[in-house]
Amino acid sequence: MILNLINKPFDHLIIPDFLTLQESTILFNNSIKMLDENTYDNRTMFADRECQQSSIGLFGVDMSIEPHDNALSIKIQDNLEQVREFYNLNKEEFHWVGGFNISNPDEYLGPHTDDWQYVKQTNPNAGLIKLLLYVGDGNEDYTGWGTRLYNGSDKNENFVCEVPFKPGTALAFKATKDSYHGTQYPNGINSYRVIYGAELTDT
Repeated sequence: MILNLINKPFDHLIIPDFLTLQESTILFNNSIKMLDENTYDNRTMFADRECQQSSIGLFGVDMSIEPHDNALSIKIQDNLEQVREFYNLNKEEFHWVGGFNISNPDEYLGPHTDDWQYVKQTNPNAGLIKLLLYVGDGNEDYTGWGTRLYNGSDKNENFVCEVPFKPGTALAFKATKDSYHGTQYPNGINSYRVIYGAELTDT
């Protein structure tokens, strides 16, 4: 597995071979099977009181390549362990939690840090390391679907780069006061934007 460490605007890893396109396609198709297309189309699945969430979890996604196997689940866990080892964090103290989510095409996620030191004061399950695995079948134009990185909280003035949404590629970073990231879809989303998100937590 290739771990490309990039230093600007903050340290982050881009992992182009976290999964193959074939493996990503399997997960994408299995994710969409868990989707209620009516509530997706009218966006009611994203409704939270009077607000619209930028994404929502997809639960019960089958991670099998063949019936009843767990090869993809094992591969994802093995790759997550390589990321944990890269950051030199103790396996007995830290463990990964994760799941699938689908993005709301109408709502972007503004720049934020997920700063572990701050978030864990109110959420003991907060992750020190964040990993976003892009899940798709390679049949879409994913331009503008990626994760945008910033060197501050202003999305217009402080945008630095976008980590492209490429199925099977993962982005990982330590959640600090400087790890400003978010989304914005200048070309819109004409299909389903699915991500497997994992967090390395000490609880």
